[in-house]
Amino acid sequence: MKLTHFPLSLLESFGIKSRIAATVLGTLVVVGWLLLRPPTQSWVDMARSHTGQEIKVNRVVEYHFGQGELSQLLTRYPSQYSLKFTNPANGKQIAWDGERYVHPVLLDVVDGTPWLVINSSQLNSNSKNYGCPEIAYVFLSYQQGRWMPVAPSSAPSELRDANLSYDYGPHMVLKSRTITAETIASNLRSKEVSTSGHFNVKIPRSLEQWQYEYKTAYMTRRAPNDCRPLLPQPVNYIAERPSTQVELETLSSAAVEPELHMRESPNSSESLWGNYSWDKNRAVACQDRVTAADEQDQRLRTWRRFSQDATRTKIFPNGYTWFCDPEVVWIFGYRTVEPGRVVVTKATNVGDILYKVSFATPPVVLGADGAIRYSTFRAKDGFVEFEWVGFDSGGYDWRVKHLAKFRFREPDVLLATSSVTKK
Repeated sequence: MKLTHFPLSLLESFGIKSRIAATVLGTLVVVGWLLLRPPTQSWVDMARSHTGQEIKVNRVVEYHFGQGELSQLLTRYPSQYSLKFTNPANGKQIAWDGERYVHPVLLDVVDGTPWLVINSSQLNSNSKNYGCPEIAYVFLSYQQGRWMPVAPSSAPSELRDANLSYDYGPHMVLKSRTITAETIASNLRSKEVSTSGHFNVKIPRSLEQWQYEYKTAYMTRRAPNDCRPLLPQPVNYIAERPSTQVELETLSSAAVEPELHMRESPNSSESLWGNYSWDKNRAVACQDRVTAADEQDQRLRTWRRFSQDATRTKIFPNGYTWFCDPEVVWIFGYRTVEPGRVVVTKATNVGDILYKVSFATPPVVLGADGAIRYSTFRAKDGFVEFEWVGFDSGGYDWRVKHLAKFRFREPDVLLATSSVTKK
């Protein structure tokens, strides 16, 4: 059966003659092929060799649809590069076809052997083609008809300065489709700044040489199929210490009559419920005591640490809530920390834990949910007191239906401190 039998039969069933049907089908195939085939742009780089000789490099870039937001998904961007050049040592033509988002930055011929240096954040996901580089650079040597990755320490010392256009932009070729070595050098200096040093004009061969502002983020990120070994995961400083179970003493319990109704304004920067249940001033007091654990380390993007901890090891994830009193940092964990219990940690400003207690989550008497009213949370005379709010919420509405007041006895702070010291 011919490949066109079914489509032709389908078209003929609508009364279209065979020759016309074949023409229509052929047109559809060509249109489909044109739509699927990515558009391209081409230009010529005059790459200056380490000898001062210029190598004519024919460059092509394919436009592919982007990633992320819908506007990017529907827009094509120049993202996949290829090149051809003639080896001045023997006159043979050599080609390189790259993957998306991989940038060729240096091409040279040393002692008759072609070399290419590429720069990309995607290299660690393709160990077959690139090995497993320490940083976002790979040295490729053309051997036996293919490009082979070579360790930076084994690559010729002559491979020092980038000499290819980093990427494609229409501004590059407004007057000519040939980019001079001087123009390439000027554009590369600007590209080094705009990439925050991810690309370096002086080709780095080690982590120390790589002048990337965010190289800690690069070194701690692990992409799918990453060839690098997994890194040790952070340890939750708060969770390491077991909690002491305490019993709540009920001081009062009563329905709120009439119920307190708060309706939020969607355009307001202030939350009525937040003002009622939270303690903004004590939360602000924590700003110089609790901070992001490490803004670059990708393992710690959602973790916090005690700012005054010199060791920088007293860290915990964002699943907690915290606010501060003078000389004290209070840290609260709900339900997921210890299922069915509320965990309260009292720590010094440098992160030394004075005690960590937990108590059974109070039952909901009225309303759909309950929570500590943090603005009432106080430690005094060896006890901690707080109100527990029973409430309903939905949309912009909050309805306080029940208030209970509880307290628990603080553990012996001196004893707790002593036990921490002994550990």
